[in-house]
Amino acid sequence: MSNSRYDNFMYFYEPSEFMENLLIVSDGMGEITNKNFQIDRNYLNNHVFIFVLEGEFHLEQYGQHLTINSNEGILMTLKHPHKYYFNKNIKSKIHWFHFRGQPSNSIMNTLIHYKKLPLIFPMDSTTEIVNDIFTQAMQKSESRNLNISSLIYKILIGVCKDAILTVSRNSSDFDKLKFEIASFIDNNLDRQLSLALLAKEFNMSSSHFSRTFKNYFGTTPFNYIKIKKIETAKKMLIDTSYSIAEISNYLCFYDQGYFTNVFKCITGVSPRTYRNSQHEIY
Repeated sequence: MSNSRYDNFMYFYEPSEFMENLLIVSDGMGEITNKNFQIDRNYLNNHVFIFVLEGEFHLEQYGQHLTINSNEGILMTLKHPHKYYFNKNIKSKIHWFHFRGQPSNSIMNTLIHYKKLPLIFPMDSTTEIVNDIFTQAMQKSESRNLNISSLIYKILIGVCKDAILTVSRNSSDFDKLKFEIASFIDNNLDRQLSLALLAKEFNMSSSHFSRTFKNYFGTTPFNYIKIKKIETAKKMLIDTSYSIAEISNYLCFYDQGYFTNVFKCITGVSPRTYRNSQHEIY
């Protein structure tokens, strides 16, 4: 992957919601050699593959510090706080691409839930596929996004195969169902999630689902969903320019006033105060 045709290559693209629901999409990829490169943030609605072609790459996430060396790659989520950077004393080069989308959600949610990320892997089996992804991004063909999606899926399955098999062998039925419920809620926070809808999704009566949920999570579905929506709202207040009304609408609160009351009840401050205080920090 040291091919000079990718020198200083950068590709950015904003996929449609329609494409994101059907495919694994990438809104950015490229090559980085700047020794001052550093990212330090709380949240980005993406996952990322990073491939170290030269030098070394440093990552801080979940309280750990990892060093990724030449000819190694790393898979990580950007939805949790993270910091990564080069060693300024060493010449380094990486290739990277973001990805997200419905077909990748179950895989990534599983890896996150079972603490399999960040995942370091040897680059040997990925080099040609990444070259193909970059080449497709340079094309103007109508099938470009479909081709990129299939290539990302191929590399994702190849890299995660052993981790997924380990989880499959070791996870109990209890863990699997708990994970499936949590994943469904996480992926549908922009919908009205009623008890009836959840119960139907998991083929239970409302009363049975409610009891099962309380056993798994120690609280009611209603309280759990409120907390999850407010966690997402906090990230959106920090990392996006959406108005409070837009965030309230996106998360399907009854109205902005109700959203503000729930937010203040859980966090102790209003959405506006929270946004202003976080912007002062960063």
